[in-house]
Amino acid sequence: QEAGQWLACRQPARVTQALTKDLAAGGVPLLSLPDEERVIAGATWAGGWPRLRGLTGFSAIAIHSPCCAEYVFERPVKRLAAVVGIDDSAGQRGSVILRVTVASRRAAGGEAGLLETVAAADEDRERLQEVEVFRSGMVRGGEPPLQLDLEFGPARCLRLYVEPAGAGQVLDRTLWLDPRVEFLPADLATPSQE
Repeated sequence: QEAGQWLACRQPARVTQALTKDLAAGGVPLLSLPDEERVIAGATWAGGWPRLRGLTGFSAIAIHSPCCAEYVFERPVKRLAAVVGIDDSAGQRGSVILRVTVASRRAAGGEAGLLETVAAADEDRERLQEVEVFRSGMVRGGEPPLQLDLEFGPARCLRLYVEPAGAGQVLDRTLWLDPRVEFLPADLATPSQE
């Protein structure tokens, strides 16, 4: 069985316009972009080969703020690696905050620390326990990209958030170079995780 998978080879299970309560209450003007156009797999926003501050990737996901791209897996994942920054086409402009969460719910046995990960139906999504595994500071256009290598408890639902950090969102477009998840080895997965 494969040990991992490139996220650019998967379609998100769900893409939504995600706003923190502060931004929603503050009346921040939002870019009028349909949810399905907030994520592009395999290329930059300009449609070119994935490049970011002199680095070239084999694959990429472009995510425009504000957005939550949710990925659901058949097997538990335990790690995410990627290089992330504001897309080069934004120049020195654009500013975002990046977050990565895993969503799961407690196993039926209620054992402490044991999580049963689920690909929840829409009506079950609110009952999921969302755990933040990464939050960046403000990421600005022109800055060196962030090197992410995140390890977390087994999860089947991974969410990538790109949130606006400034007043405008026109250039708040990120590029996630070579985003890859690593699966939990099959022999370590518990019955509740399979």
